[in-house]
Amino acid sequence: IALLLVFCLIPGIFACSAARTPADDGSSPAPTEGPATAAPTAGDVTAAPTDAPTEAPTAAPTEVPVEEEALRLAALHGLGKDDLRGEYALFLRFSEALEANQGIDEYKDFVYRIFPVIADGKEYLDEDFFFPKLTDLTIEVAPISDSANGMFFDSDSSIYISESMMETQPYRLAPVLFHELMHFVDFGINGYVDYAYILDGQHLHQYEVDRLPREEQDRAILCGNSSIIKESGAELYTTKYFSGAPSAYFKGTAFMTGIEYIMGEEFMNALFFRWDSGAVLAELFLEVGYTAEEYQRSTLALAALSEVYNGEYDPISPEDMLIDLYEYKLGDGWREDEDFHYILKSINGIAMDDWKRSEHADFLKTIEFRNWNQYNAFNDALLADVPENPDLAVLPPIPFMRDGKLLIGDIAVATDLQTGEAFNCCATFDFDFASGTLEGYGLIDLDAFNAEFFPGVQ
Repeated sequence: IALLLVFCLIPGIFACSAARTPADDGSSPAPTEGPATAAPTAGDVTAAPTDAPTEAPTAAPTEVPVEEEALRLAALHGLGKDDLRGEYALFLRFSEALEANQGIDEYKDFVYRIFPVIADGKEYLDEDFFFPKLTDLTIEVAPISDSANGMFFDSDSSIYISESMMETQPYRLAPVLFHELMHFVDFGINGYVDYAYILDGQHLHQYEVDRLPREEQDRAILCGNSSIIKESGAELYTTKYFSGAPSAYFKGTAFMTGIEYIMGEEFMNALFFRWDSGAVLAELFLEVGYTAEEYQRSTLALAALSEVYNGEYDPISPEDMLIDLYEYKLGDGWREDEDFHYILKSINGIAMDDWKRSEHADFLKTIEFRNWNQYNAFNDALLADVPENPDLAVLPPIPFMRDGKLLIGDIAVATDLQTGEAFNCCATFDFDFASGTLEGYGLIDLDAFNAEFFPGVQ
């Protein structure tokens, strides 16, 4: 796509590919008639009987193979073979449900871009639950809270984009809409609950706990505060599958990246897509060795990652949660893991003191951006070979995982090398933290993207 400006120092890091679709001319074999027969003669009356001639059957119309039809439709909406993940029949059902939607015409091509997320989460997909919701989905620009750029309502599958954002920062439309669509996927793929319970290894709904005897209700562990999964998870999946640059919930996204860095993509998919996400996360840390009370304390940190905790409670720091998980799953090598260090210090930020609450504060002190001089040295190494000179909006850039590799991304304003004009973009960097060198980067021009995909949206 001409709108994806990619500049790689190592070829292939941000490369794109398009699938070729075989043409179908719609032809099929013409039906043939049986052989002609002559009128019987006198000699024929005494001849041995012969079978009556029959006409050859008419050939049935040729059906277009599922794969071919799926690739044809995908190409019409800007998707390639890799985007379908081999799920051709699923894509056809997705397309059928989306095309039946009469209320999002100006957004329809963009909504097609969520299909790779659906395909990768197929293990958790309830098709009969999700696809009717896709047909009913509505998207509208409207006045909403000044503190929100977008909102999703599960009750009627509706998305609202902030009218004031469209007036002041219209370039944010694509990443904000994708974020809200990730809420739609999260809630619609197989249902969603804010609170789940764990009892004897089972994950239960509230109504199931209510039916239990009192003594069993008292033993059930409430797994609340799943907003870290709902909101930061939606931003993480927006970054992984579309933008390459978080634009909200920065520290929560960094924490979720730490979970994926340690546990892998398969676990992250389970954590995000399952209805009992809160119980999945709680069970992970109970396995690490946390008591139920300790995990409840930790959820306070996850609910407010950017605060310095001076209240009566004493929450467990997010950094310590990731370090505990790393040691349990991967061993004690985290002190030498430069990629992991960046995840930890991106939670704290620059010249902040939140790292001091950690049990490992003495070590974190040696890796944190404790002042702007330390950060500026990193920033110089990051941008030295980026001629578009992007002015990054969020410092430090936020880490995320894509295809098993740790990348960092940021919303930015960069300079077009041909025209010299500024443009709003998502900037993604492949940075080698061990050597301190940039290996590749990519920029998505959000202004041009919006002009092509949302020309009628005001």
